[in-house]
Amino acid sequence: MDGPQIFMGKVMSVFMNMEKMIGKDFETGLAGLKREAEKP
Repeated sequence: MDGPQIFMGKVMSVFMNMEKMIGKDFETGLAGLKREAEKP
């Protein structure tokens, strides 16, 4: 993930991989959005 971070965000990013934590949910949400957008 990219973008501006406050100090605590920077500290947390050292110890946690946010991509690993929310990546699956993000992909599921995108698939649902695609499905809704492509409905006739």
